[in-house]
Parts: sequence; structure tokens; C-alpha cells
Amino acid sequence: MEIPVTLMPQNITHKVLINTNMRMWQLIIQIGKAFKLKLSEFRIDTNNGLLETTIYSHIISTYTITSLRIRRIDEKLLDKESPRRIIA
Repeated sequence: MEIPVTLMPQNITHKVLINTNMRMWQLIIQIGKAFKLKLSEFRIDTNNGLLETTIYSHIISTYTITSLRIRRIDEKLLDKESPRRIIA
């Protein structure tokens, strides 16, 4: 099954192939590959804010997913979470 994933606010959309037996973290990896982003550079965006990472171990079939939005993580927040990141 393919679902559209949109990078916000740029509105760039890619289709990602998923299997309902996958775990959410496997979907995150697929999304990262489709958008050529590191896993630390984006989060799934919901109507209630960014998706909690505790859900990443859940099986996809638990949810009805028709489309997803992702949002890049703010550079300042990324630097605070990963201070060892070197910018050359």
C-alpha cells in the first residue's frame, strides 16, 4: 500500500510504500529515504502537534493511515538535542 507523505511547510509530497505489519519506526526510515532526510531532521506532524516518539514501536495496522505530514525539526532544537553535531 502506498501513502502520500507531505513535507510541511514546503508542500513537497512523495509516496511511501508501507506494509501493515511494519512498525512505525520502519515507516519513519522509509520516509527519511524518500525525502533524503536524517531521522533526526524530521518528525511526523499531527493535528495535535508532533507525534510522540513512544508510538514508534507500535504496529502500523493499529492505525488507519491515509496520508501523513512531516515537519523538519528546528535547527536550534536539533542542536540542543545533539550538541556534538559539527557544522563545517
